[in-house]
Amino acid sequence: MMDGRSPLRRDPWSVAWRLASGGQLLAAVLLGLAVYLLLLTLIPQVPADPLMADRWLAQAQARFGSATGPVYRLGLFSLAGSPIPRLLLILIGFLLLAGGSAQVERLLFLHRSGWRQGWRETGAAIARTAACLGPLLLLLGLLVNQRWGWRVDGLVGRPGEPLDVPGHGRIPLRLVPSGIRSASPGVAVYVTGSGPELRVRAYDASGNPLPLQRTPRDAAQRELVLRLFPNVPEAFFAISDGELIGRASALDMYSLSAESPLYLQLFRPPSGDQVYQTELTGEEVELEVEGMRLRIIRSSYLLLAASHSPGRWLQEVGIVLTALGLIALSFWEAGGEGWRRRAGVASAALLALLTLAAAGMALRSLVKLGLVWDRSATQAGFTIAWLIALAGRLFLTQPTVEEGEER
Repeated sequence: MMDGRSPLRRDPWSVAWRLASGGQLLAAVLLGLAVYLLLLTLIPQVPADPLMADRWLAQAQARFGSATGPVYRLGLFSLAGSPIPRLLLILIGFLLLAGGSAQVERLLFLHRSGWRQGWRETGAAIARTAACLGPLLLLLGLLVNQRWGWRVDGLVGRPGEPLDVPGHGRIPLRLVPSGIRSASPGVAVYVTGSGPELRVRAYDASGNPLPLQRTPRDAAQRELVLRLFPNVPEAFFAISDGELIGRASALDMYSLSAESPLYLQLFRPPSGDQVYQTELTGEEVELEVEGMRLRIIRSSYLLLAASHSPGRWLQEVGIVLTALGLIALSFWEAGGEGWRRRAGVASAALLALLTLAAAGMALRSLVKLGLVWDRSATQAGFTIAWLIALAGRLFLTQPTVEEGEER
């Protein structure tokens, strides 16, 4: 029955503000980001190179069978290039900005009241502010790098030789105990991988060098250096003005490394008949074919990335501040009453451990590769678990819109 009192009229703007500045909507978006990363980890992604895409899809057909068509139509094979992560990060940034503003307002209120709420409430407010400010600094660093920075991957270089970076000139390299570093101020160089390299020489029956060519347009050489890359996992060469054609290839093009198994095939033009095939094992191989002697020395090259990242310090500070804020909250936040309190204590301990792991991996990747995300399954697993734990913590400890209005 009605008690004669007028019902409380909700202000829609106040409700929207409480929804944006509270933790419920942020938790839902974080779960969405966790689902995206999980799909990205479990479902292989089609290569960006069109030359590799068709072959990759053919292999995917053999792996996924009848499910290949539906998965392809849903766009799950091309999640890496979708706008989903950017949209999620923009929404997270907006919600963190709203939540951080609410926490700053709370700190100002505590200051005006002479901090009479006690050290626990004050510490929790400071920790919440840091937990909101840290990710915002991280996102700002990413934005600064995208706007004013640059990065070029897939470069091949050696210590002591300048690194040619398309669009950015030549960058001198120096060798340090931890690897290769840039000698150019403001530019960082990272080792992102390695690949197989072959040095090929050919001789006739009398031991005289035979000319070698990569293509008919190239000048003949006594020695060819062949490198295999993930997007080009094979290399061709001609011996003695095309008397024989050689093909060096990797068995698995999707996991190419310096130690990958390599195969050499020799063909007789113009028929294309294969006259020799062998696996290139060991560091040096000598073989005799059609009265010719081939000497092949196997080594490796370094795959490098060069970048100018003016926002990197914002990313580092943001990661550290986020970790400190979330870990501090695990000590200061009460976590509700009854079952909520007990669940809050358990989730706080789990969140603190996962925060340390996720932040440590992000910092390590940032220092080693210049990227917050190294795309490894290990970092993906810990990050997904951290996002789920953080979302659960927000659901448990943040008041709902109705509870916020009552307060």
